[in-house]
Amino acid sequence: MRRNGWIVACGLWASAGFAPPPQSTIDIVAGTIELGGRPAAGAVVYLVRERADVPGAGAAIADTAVLDQRGLSFLPAVLAVRPGTTVEFLNNDVVLHNVFSPGRVVGVGEPFDLGTYSRGEMRHRTFTELGAHTILCNVHPEMVAYVVSVPAEHRAVTDPDGSFSIGDVPSGSYQLRVWYPQSPEFAMDVQVSPDLKPLAISLEPGT
Repeated sequence: MRRNGWIVACGLWASAGFAPPPQSTIDIVAGTIELGGRPAAGAVVYLVRERADVPGAGAAIADTAVLDQRGLSFLPAVLAVRPGTTVEFLNNDVVLHNVFSPGRVVGVGEPFDLGTYSRGEMRHRTFTELGAHTILCNVHPEMVAYVVSVPAEHRAVTDPDGSFSIGDVPSGSYQLRVWYPQSPEFAMDVQVSPDLKPLAISLEPGT
């Protein structure tokens, strides 16, 4: 019935001398990112709609995500979220862990310290400011992670081989942006459609 309705509507637009509006499709944006000839693992890739009248995917939301502490590491090392997301820091090691951020000293946001806690315990923090928040552990200085808050529903973090795939993207015009700690922020215009081929992105070194 929906198809019949579409055909009738097309006939009405044609008889009135107007072209029917394009049908939106759901597509995949995929590709690879490299820096200096090497895969850029842990880069945050996200899509921002160019049209101002599209409901803002950058609006703050009430969501949750988990940044695990396991094997004396933060897992994942890079977590891409939307502003307003509450991140839960769970200690899955047998040793004590701490979570703190120096804030704007080495990133964005206000500094915070969630204290030191034991295995099985959890602390949480809501991230409202856009950008890369540096996460550290004062018990184990080798531990570092990034919570990257981006104004985009459609986002991904690159795999160890530098590849990424963002699914369920409505067709249309976007700006594709990339955050990577060893490179200035990258941006390019992308027209998302079923014909979009995998992207090959080369970042410039620097911070």
